[in-house]
Formats: sequence, structure tokens, C-alpha cells
Amino acid sequence: MAANLNSFHSFRTRLESLDCPYIEDVDDSWVTELLFQPGESRIRLLQWVFARLDPKLQEMMENPYAASDTRMDSRLQRLLVIASSLGLCKMDDIDLIRGAASSSRQNAFWDQLLDIVCINDASEDHRKHQLASPGMISETMPLQEQLHHDSNLMDSIAKMDSLSAMFETKMNILPPDLMRMINNTAKADGFADGERPLPPDLKKLQAVAAQLAMDLSAANTQLLHLTQNYNYQKDDDQVVSTVSETMKLILSELAQLITSFSYSFENEMRQWCNKAPPKLTQLGPTFKDVHSSLQQFSVILQGLATVRSSFTNLRSLSTSHATAMQDITPSMDEFALASQVVVESFRECIDIMEDSSIRHEGNWTQSAILNASVI
Repeated sequence: MAANLNSFHSFRTRLESLDCPYIEDVDDSWVTELLFQPGESRIRLLQWVFARLDPKLQEMMENPYAASDTRMDSRLQRLLVIASSLGLCKMDDIDLIRGAASSSRQNAFWDQLLDIVCINDASEDHRKHQLASPGMISETMPLQEQLHHDSNLMDSIAKMDSLSAMFETKMNILPPDLMRMINNTAKADGFADGERPLPPDLKKLQAVAAQLAMDLSAANTQLLHLTQNYNYQKDDDQVVSTVSETMKLILSELAQLITSFSYSFENEMRQWCNKAPPKLTQLGPTFKDVHSSLQQFSVILQGLATVRSSFTNLRSLSTSHATAMQDITPSMDEFALASQVVVESFRECIDIMEDSSIRHEGNWTQSAILNASVI
């Protein structure tokens, strides 16, 4: 209890030294609730402390385009990113930023955060240069106990297995893209990983450099030619202003969409992403085979129905055709009578032709033969 009371007084003293506006003329219960209870007041205090550490963090924490129902979660996420980047908590320790963690963890968090801010404030204020030091002595524990903890920390760091690797500096002279290109070229030439080909010949390098110089000179000549022969339109201030305002509006809408998506993902989608994947059975191929067989059977039934319909139509057509043929077929007497009429008509035609032939050409013997053959 005494340790917590000392921590509380230490926190209040440091906040007063920083001229915190949230603890002016308030009692201790309000300061305790401000530091250790979740709510809007705690979020505003954290924003003020981080902004006091670096004013540029204020732009990162404030988002005027966020919706009212999503601004709370968005601000907590931004505070968590800043605190984790300072080494005060982990990336997923949102309960510590919200104020729902244990009192011991919150004490340690506020102690480290206020130490950082006070040291930074002392280093920037010329009136406090004489009080500035590489570190501040915590008032929450005795000096001997803090010295003991610091000594144990240095011993544990010195006994780490990877301590020697921390001091092994590997300098990369070339940028990563060129190093990647060199490694790919070495692998293409048959070199193993870590092996490097021999340095190129100096004369070849000079020849390549001379060629590059010639190419650069030609490019400069073309650029000078374009600059002299073509007059490019200058920027219009009004157009630039219009485009800037349009881009600002588009970016603000994009910020709103990103904030809404982040809120929806955190509250509605993340819980489904963390679930275990379903276990599939082997019924899928069986259902697929049964469905294929059913489709083939349906096609066969449709074909049989088509054949049956065609047969029924052909049968009805054949029956009606036979009936019609019986109705229109004439008798033998009708055929004989019709033949006799045709013969009489043909005989009259022959007589007419014979008379005509006798009048114009004389005797036509072939007509008599034809008449006898017909009779």
C-alpha cells in the first residue's frame, strides 16, 4: 500500500512538473481515476503526454475524419502503436492502453512513460540543463534496491549468448537491390551461396564507363534539344489549388473508409479469422458421382420420351394417310370410262389432222396406219 502511495505521489509530482492541465486543482481521487481507470479522460491524458514527448505524434493520434463510433477504437490503436514503438508494451497489449490491466503493470507503464517525458523535457529546457542526467532516479523504490536491479539487468545482458553477435557489424557497401542483382548473377554463373566471382577487369570497367558516358551525353543532347524546341505549359496556380483540394477530399474519404474497415474488421471479422478451419469428409466425390449419374439418367429419359413421341406421331400419320388413300382411289370402271373418253378425243384430233394434211399436202398414209393401230 505504501509503495502504491509513493508511486501515486511520484506520478502526480512529475505531471505537475510537466504542467499537465488535467491535474490542476483536483483531489487525489480524481488523479487516481485519471491514471488507472478506463475512459475518455485517460485517453486524453495519454494523448497529451505523447504530444508533450513529440508534437508530431499529435497528428498521428488525432484523426478528425473518423466517425464518432469508431474514433474510440481508432485512438486506442494509435496509442498502442506509439507505446509499443517506445518499448513500453507489446503490440497486442491493448488492455494496458485502455486501463484494464493490473495495477502493477499500470504502475510500471506510467513510471517508464513519465521518466521518458521528463528526461526529454529536461534536455530541451535550458533552465533544467543543470538538472538533466542520463537517467532519472525512480522515487518508487529506494536507491539501493534500484542499483541492485540495474546491476542484475547488466549482468543478465552480459551473460546473453547473443551478446557477441550484437557487436558484430556487417557493413553492406552496396544497396540491397544491387546486392540482390549481384547474388542472382553469381548463382546464374554457377557460384554457390556466399561465393563471389573475381572482380572484373579494369579495362572492361573503363570501356563500360566510357559507353555509359557516351549514352549520358546523347541523352543530355536530346534533353537540350527538347528544351529548346518545345515550350511546355507552365503550372496554373488555380489548377494546382483545385487539384490539391480534390486530392485532400479524396484522401479524407479514404481515411474514413480505412477507419470504418478497421473497426468492422476488429469487431466483426477478426473473430471469424481466428477460428479453426473445418474438417472436410470424403462425401464430396460421392455426391458428385451420384449427381453425374442422375444427370445422365435424366438425359436418357428425355431421349426415350422423344422417341416415344416421334413413334406416336408417325403411327398417327400412317393411319390417316392409309384412310385418305382409300378415300381417293378410283374404281376400275372409272378408269375404263376415262380411258375411252381419252381415246375418243384423240381419235377426233387425228381426224382433224388428217383432213388438214389432205387439203395441204395430199394423201397422208401414215395417219391411217396410226388410226388403225390406235383402234
